[in-house]
Amino acid sequence: MGNRSQQINEIFQTSIRAAGQNMNGSIPVTVDVELVRFHSLTERTRFSVGGVHSITFSMTIRNAETGEILEQSRTLNGDFAALGGRAAMAADNQGQGQKVRITAHLTNLFFRELTGLELQTNNAQAGT
Repeated sequence: MGNRSQQINEIFQTSIRAAGQNMNGSIPVTVDVELVRFHSLTERTRFSVGGVHSITFSMTIRNAETGEILEQSRTLNGDFAALGGRAAMAADNQGQGQKVRITAHLTNLFFRELTGLELQTNNAQAGT
């Protein structure tokens, strides 16, 4: 429930900040994101069969101080499996609802795209 655009924006902001939290390169960067598609599951689908979180966006990396483009825009596919039925309920009971899983997945995706490495997490339920 609520403003979907605002919720999606907050998920992306949180994910980008978390991905860059411990990065300390010599050039501060800004990550520009243009959302192409974001489709999550309805409650009805989620509590029955599950499906796919369909997330597509373009990302451009700029120098935060000068605005110079460091990496041209590229389109990323962030699709991943969405839990359904008992698995979705079990994840909810463990504090791993859709928002948490999507945020963790996008954080890992941004980290991987910015560093070429996998983000090490203790959360096997993240779906990444």
